[in-house]
Amino acid sequence: MRSANAAVATDRFSREQVEGYLLIMFSNGDPHRLKLTVNRETGETMYTRDASISAHPSWSLARGTWATFPIQNSLTPGRYALELMIDDQPAGSYPFMVQ
Repeated sequence: MRSANAAVATDRFSREQVEGYLLIMFSNGDPHRLKLTVNRETGETMYTRDASISAHPSWSLARGTWATFPIQNSLTPGRYALELMIDDQPAGSYPFMVQ
């Protein structure tokens, strides 16, 4: 994940940052459905986003997309996990902290 003002990956965000980013890479040109959920360590869901990626059949190499999630005015200091689903399949859990 990346913070809104960072050039490197991080798992810590300032509560003053507007949003964080998760870079998602695909190795094909197929369409994909994404579901991004941010949960507190207590299990409370704080944010959910559904998105779709259009097909690009002429692309045979890797392609990526950014999935953003709000931080400022949405997440208080504490521990969270970003849960990612791609095409209705679990695609990772990414723990992070807001300070």
